[in-house]
Amino acid sequence: ATPQDMILKGYAHQVAGHKEEALLGINHRLIMKPMVKKDLFARESNFYKQSLQDKHDTNNPTRFIPKFLGILFCGNCSSENAKLLLDSVEPGKQVPLPHIVLEDLTYGYEEPNVIDIKMGTCTFEPTASQQKKDSEVRKYPFQAELGFRITGFKLLEHNSGTYLKA
Repeated sequence: ATPQDMILKGYAHQVAGHKEEALLGINHRLIMKPMVKKDLFARESNFYKQSLQDKHDTNNPTRFIPKFLGILFCGNCSSENAKLLLDSVEPGKQVPLPHIVLEDLTYGYEEPNVIDIKMGTCTFEPTASQQKKDSEVRKYPFQAELGFRITGFKLLEHNSGTYLKA
């Protein structure tokens, strides 16, 4: 596809995440996830890269995640809510914001039900303040034991034709 063929818009099925980290959809087939937090970018992109190698391992849950298609740097393709990474850049100068490009698992579905699951035993960085750590543990007390949490979902209520969201 040429750049002219790529229609970017806010992702209609985003059910979790911060507004400044809004997902972008490309022609209903791909999702661009902006990497706003530079320190987390390498870890998340490495996770998706590793998932490519582990896809055929039937014991590995990564076979259930979107296919990783690469990293895209583009300065003019952020949504109105996405932030730019401005570290060590002249004021007013636009810089490319790296995006992880993933397949859109909802492609082909007319009314998809969507769930966002955060994997891992904690939701905070090791360098987080004790107050932040305590707050996160209070919000999700079973995450350390279960190893995941549901961050959001949308489910079509067929009788009313509306989505239930949380």
